[in-house]
Amino acid sequence: MRIHRLDVEAFGPFATAQHIDMDALSEQGLFLLNGPTGAGKTSVLDAICFALYGSVPGERQNARNLRSDHAAPDAAPSVSLDFTARGRRLRVTRAPAWERPARRGAARMVPENAKVSLEVFEDGTWAPRSTRADEVGAEILDTLGMSKDQFTRVVMLPQGEFARFLQARPSEREDLLEKLFGTDRYGNLEQRLAQDAADAEARVGEDETRLELLVRQGWDLWADLPLPLPVDHGASRGDPQADLDDEADLDDEAEQAGIEDPDEDGVEGSDGTAGEGVCGGAEESRSLTDLRDAVRTYRATAVDALELRRQELADVEHTGAEAAERFDRHRRLADARRDRAAVEAQHQDAAARRARLDDHHRATAVSGQLDALDRADRQLATTGAAEADAARTARAAEDLVEDLGAPGAGASEKVAGSSTTAALLSRVEAALTSGRSDAAVLEARLPLEQDLAAVQATGHALGVDADRLRAEAADQERAATTAEARLTELAAQQESTRAVAVQHAARTAAVERAAAVLEAATRLVAERRAAESAERDALSARSTAQDARQAWLDIVERRLDHAAAELAGRLAAGEQCPVCGSLEHPAPAGAGQTDVPTEADQQAARDRLDSVEAAAGRAQSVAADVARRIAALDAVAGGTDVPGATDAYETARLAAAESTTARDDANRVDGELARLRIGAESARQAAERARAELGAVTARIEECWARTEQLDAQLVAARAGYPTLADRLTDLTARCDRLARWREALAARATAERTRTDAATALAEALHEHGLASEATARVALLGDDEAAALRTAIAAHQRRKDRTDEAFASASVTAALADEAAGVATPSPRDLARVEERIGAARAGVADAEVRQRLLDRGLSRLSTLVDQERELLAAVGPERERARMLRSLADTARGLGENALRMTLTSYVLAARLEQVAAAASERLLTMSSGRYTLNHSDARVKGNAKSGLSLVVQDGWTGISRETSTLSGGEAFMASLALALGLADVVQQEAGGLDIDTLFVDEGFGSLDEASLDDVMEALEGLRDRGRVVGVVSHVADLKHRIPVQLDVVKQRTGSRVAVRVAAPAA
Repeated sequence: MRIHRLDVEAFGPFATAQHIDMDALSEQGLFLLNGPTGAGKTSVLDAICFALYGSVPGERQNARNLRSDHAAPDAAPSVSLDFTARGRRLRVTRAPAWERPARRGAARMVPENAKVSLEVFEDGTWAPRSTRADEVGAEILDTLGMSKDQFTRVVMLPQGEFARFLQARPSEREDLLEKLFGTDRYGNLEQRLAQDAADAEARVGEDETRLELLVRQGWDLWADLPLPLPVDHGASRGDPQADLDDEADLDDEAEQAGIEDPDEDGVEGSDGTAGEGVCGGAEESRSLTDLRDAVRTYRATAVDALELRRQELADVEHTGAEAAERFDRHRRLADARRDRAAVEAQHQDAAARRARLDDHHRATAVSGQLDALDRADRQLATTGAAEADAARTARAAEDLVEDLGAPGAGASEKVAGSSTTAALLSRVEAALTSGRSDAAVLEARLPLEQDLAAVQATGHALGVDADRLRAEAADQERAATTAEARLTELAAQQESTRAVAVQHAARTAAVERAAAVLEAATRLVAERRAAESAERDALSARSTAQDARQAWLDIVERRLDHAAAELAGRLAAGEQCPVCGSLEHPAPAGAGQTDVPTEADQQAARDRLDSVEAAAGRAQSVAADVARRIAALDAVAGGTDVPGATDAYETARLAAAESTTARDDANRVDGELARLRIGAESARQAAERARAELGAVTARIEECWARTEQLDAQLVAARAGYPTLADRLTDLTARCDRLARWREALAARATAERTRTDAATALAEALHEHGLASEATARVALLGDDEAAALRTAIAAHQRRKDRTDEAFASASVTAALADEAAGVATPSPRDLARVEERIGAARAGVADAEVRQRLLDRGLSRLSTLVDQERELLAAVGPERERARMLRSLADTARGLGENALRMTLTSYVLAARLEQVAAAASERLLTMSSGRYTLNHSDARVKGNAKSGLSLVVQDGWTGISRETSTLSGGEAFMASLALALGLADVVQQEAGGLDIDTLFVDEGFGSLDEASLDDVMEALEGLRDRGRVVGVVSHVADLKHRIPVQLDVVKQRTGSRVAVRVAAPAA
């Protein structure tokens, strides 16, 4: 991975946009990120981490706001990183969540969500890739192959992190290594092995419990069968070894059924207890198989007994069937004799019903002609009434002037016969034809009357338009005169207003100058009070810092005076002395000294010194900032006090307001003058147009009145006294409609008269054909549908009863009964039949009991067979399961550092130990260079005391003495070199684990201040070695000596308005 460019704005201490060209810094392969404490050197690294992962390293991630406090309120924070990884050039831009001032209402803040975008450089241009946070995060993680924790420990070697890693306990070291190398899968494997072992042991326990349960189920099943219970089984329900109860009752049943005693096969003894075949003899050998075999024997006995019971039932049922059959034959003979007597008694009634039904059938043959005559009579009455009504309506309106007699029904009665109706119909049709001819002539003249109405309407509309045009011309003339008078008045007013308006720009500038002076004078009073307070705070902070520095120097001096006593305090019996290497410590230095400061005391004093010095710097910066602000404000105020500045501002403001009003009035008058000129001209033109249109409209009005007179003369004769042609046509159309309805009624009546005559003729012919005397006789003979159906039902019922009686006497059973009477055979009584049924019931109950017993034994035998199969399968499976559970338990204990694991190392610790061994080897290569060939780091897997974890210890091999010792015995400078070498070695190993990703850019953050000149040379030589391998190394430090050693520098300049960055190339050290 190589970083090309970093852009930062409103982020951390950077208020304005800062652009860092990493390619320019990387030309020499080594550059210095330099600046005072708190300037923002680490913030540059935070910006790189935030751009890639959306968060910053360490505790700084807990900060609630990453936006710069120095930035303008509406400045949006953003970080953009341009880098190359795995052959792809990407640019990621992120903005953290922040709050901006609302556009409406300055007192309210509006939250802005975090944003991200990813671009890829393809074909010479940047192409957008994604703007979703999850997609961008996945893309970068896939490209780099490292999480944020890995990146901050591989690419950015942080302040103090690896010094703590070097001195950490094995458990703390394990936590960091797990994060870097992602060994969660090995911990998951340990848990999986433990869970598999527990599951296997649980399955073995379940199988053994199931075996016990199967045996108990077998004996419970035996107790539910119709078999003798084991001896003492009720007291000890689950004991399969108890003897069986006496089975004498089963023996009795078997003897009655003619079945041999199963004692001969060893199933039951002669004393009534269970034989050795089931529960006798060696009780410890009994199992589910024994129970199954015993039930199989009892089942065979039950099968034979059931067959005997079924044979007895068949014999008894045969005897009962014969008796029931004789009883039924004689019952049927008695029934047949009763039915024959009843049929003979109803013979005469049946003959009368047949005669009545025959008369109905003859009358039904002429029912169609009767119905046709009835319909013709109804139709004639209906058409006659309709014709009379139409005739009354037509005569009342005088539609037919001929005298045809009295109106209504009387006229129809007076005109007798169809010939009279036909004559009247001919005269009505003639009158109808004449009326329709007149109506056609009137319809042809209707358009003339419509033309007259249209011409009259047009003339009226033109008259209205002429009145409107006259009024419009007069109004436009008046408007033009009024606008010209107003123009003259406004032109005079405009000259006086413009004289004041031209001074507006000068007066407005004077107001702004007066306002700036007033604001400066007002703020100057408050800033002078703040300056006094800031000077007091700065003086107090400097005094506190001097006291803290003296206290820290005192502790350092006392620790140096008692260094031997401190080393002696760490000696333990049986362990080597870190100085001489001896295992014996006869006279440790400093024994009895109690008031010796510890390293923790020194560190606490140093932390306090750093804190109060930082506070003093901040107080001094505050005082300097206040002084600069006072100077700037004094320059603006120019010695003017607040009252004088206020008076000057008010005078300037009033003058500016007067000029503003004059300018607005002048602009308004200009606009009004333009509008008035346009309005006057438009009014003059509109008046001319109105007068021209009025002349054209007047000519058209004269044409309309001439056409009206011509049309009215043509329509007077055609109206014939009616107001309009339409009125006359409406009256004539109504008359034709009345005549048409009368004509239709007359035609319908003539048709009805002909139909009535035809129906009467057809009925007379049908009566003669079917032998009926008259129409009245036929109507009397007809029956209703229900009455005719009842006669047919009664006749059919009598015939069916007669047929059944004949069939009964011809049946085999009645014939056999007559034969029994002739032969003198006795008929069984109901009591005889009841006794036979009792015997059959008893036999069936015996068969049912035998069947139930056999089914119970079948079910029990099937269930016991299933239990035996399940027992056999469980016995075959439980052995391998026990062996697998033992193997998994041993493997799980070994992976967890228990059991036969001599080193007591877990699987995760073992894997991490291998990684740590690789890290120590890589770190030793650089540590040898930094320590002039003296020190190497070695991994130790020796067991530690107590419950601490083994396998993750580090020791220092001193090449000068040949002795290995704890890393805590290194001096401050040596510890830094070891920590740096360890960090670089860890970076190499993590890089390999990330898939061989090239880490071309590396940052080393702080720690160089603890090195002497010679050690610093060695460390710089090691860093130069990294550069020679193609890496770009950025050293983050404010150590002054490094400024002379590293010519290419990125300076972070701290300012009150926010930090800024600058690239500087210094002259190389001689």
